[in-house]
Amino acid sequence: MTTTARPDRDTGAPTGFLPDALRGPDPRPGRGRTGGPHPSGVRPSAAEAARLRRSRRNAKMATTLRGGAPVEQRRLTSRQIPFVAVLVGLLGAGLAGVLWLNTLTDEAGIRTNQATSKAAAQQLQIEALESDIAVRSATPAIAAAARALGLVPAGDAAILVVPTDGGAATVVGEPKPVPDPVAEAAAAQAAAAAAQQQADAAAAAAAAAAAAQQQQQADTAAAQQQADAAAAAQQQADAAAQQQADAAAQQQADAAAAQQQADAAAQQQADADAAAAQPAAAAQPVTPTTDPAAAGVPTDAATTSGAAG
Repeated sequence: MTTTARPDRDTGAPTGFLPDALRGPDPRPGRGRTGGPHPSGVRPSAAEAARLRRSRRNAKMATTLRGGAPVEQRRLTSRQIPFVAVLVGLLGAGLAGVLWLNTLTDEAGIRTNQATSKAAAQQLQIEALESDIAVRSATPAIAAAARALGLVPAGDAAILVVPTDGGAATVVGEPKPVPDPVAEAAAAQAAAAAAQQQADAAAAAAAAAAAAQQQQQADTAAAQQQADAAAAAQQQADAAAQQQADAAAQQQADAAAAQQQADAAAQQQADADAAAAQPAAAAQPVTPTTDPAAAGVPTDAATTSGAAG
């Protein structure tokens, strides 16, 4: 008779493969692991339900099921260890091979970049050499090199035609002597020397003119400085004369003020003397006379005395 294990409702694992110690209590309230009613006959409290749920979580953590099978059934056997070792070895060899191929690829890429840079530099050098060859192959460059070697242009040369039948040879064109390059070079040098002398003379004249202009500017500046100095001296003299005139005017004003003060003092003194003389004249007896001039008394005094009598 074959017994079929009933899967647990909560974990999904067959209940026949776990011992009762690992299975723990039934998390469903009011039921035990045997399927009967709760021993107490009443529904569990909240604390007891929480304890049951905690027990269920502890049971799950203890079993740690994978793919619906317990941990005890997934343990490696002695027959599986070599196979696993071979797999680990193959995996390590594959990783090492991949790293080696990656290193080779990077090295090949670096070499390719270096070769590309070198090829570009050589291409630039080839282009520079081709440009130099083109410049040296130009007609002006060839003519300059020929003149440097002492060669001269051929000009219109005469052609000597010799017949094949043995007749007299004929000259086509007018033969002309080739000018002496040495004489031409000497004439060119003489002309260049004369031009250089003229240029030197013109430069000397320009330098002399510049020096004369500078001297004239210096003389003008010196004259301007002298004029400025004379003007400054004149201004100083005018200022001194003005100061002296102001001082003289101040002295005159001071003298006039002093004279006014003296006059005022003299007037005050005269007023005081006249005031002092009036009581004395009133005290003296007055002699009657008909002619004040004969008596020797001034007219003003006689008038004053009469008024007093």
